[in-house]
Amino acid sequence: MRIFAAIFLSIALLATPAMAEQSDGPVSGPAMWLDLAKTSASQGQIKRAYGLTGEAARGLWRRMGFSLARALLVAEPARGYGIYTPRKDNVYLHAPPGKPLFPGKGQPIYVYLEPMGYEVKRVKGNRYRFGVSMDASLLDEKGNLLFGKENFLRQEVESHHFIREFFLNVTLNLKGAPPGQYMLRLTVQDVGSGRRASAKLPIRIKVAEADTPPPAQK
Repeated sequence: MRIFAAIFLSIALLATPAMAEQSDGPVSGPAMWLDLAKTSASQGQIKRAYGLTGEAARGLWRRMGFSLARALLVAEPARGYGIYTPRKDNVYLHAPPGKPLFPGKGQPIYVYLEPMGYEVKRVKGNRYRFGVSMDASLLDEKGNLLFGKENFLRQEVESHHFIREFFLNVTLNLKGAPPGQYMLRLTVQDVGSGRRASAKLPIRIKVAEADTPPPAQK
């Protein structure tokens, strides 16, 4: 079996006014920022209160641990953070012999991922850096590994902002997989901390009927 995969990375910024850079401080740090935000809001200093809640969010982010907030099959690549259309089912058609209905002889599999809790480091130039890598594997319905590739994606990002809204568009084209039930496993690793988070997505490969029309061009 041969599997061809294309990975697309997209980033969104959280537009929160940044306060002066602070150290991580004690565990009570986020609570302190929230108390200050509450005081500022009560005094009508709304913009300052909003910025202080951002400081609290950054403190909580550093403590929450790495995970995948969302991992789902989508109808097409997301146009931005949270701007996606969930796929109605997990059935992907392969063209019948002699009738190439789809590029690569099969419908592409689009996956939307939202990593969160990745380590964001302060670097030179008053900038922030973080990164992720990804492994992919395909399992049969009994859990046997059919295909696997480690570290086929690695992306590091530098920004003037502490980015908390970040997503991945993953596009997979399966070629040579016979009809049946499969499990797609995607494992994302936080480059900064080395922590890993995995998502398992069941999919089904089915041969299209001979009279199936080709998909509409977007």
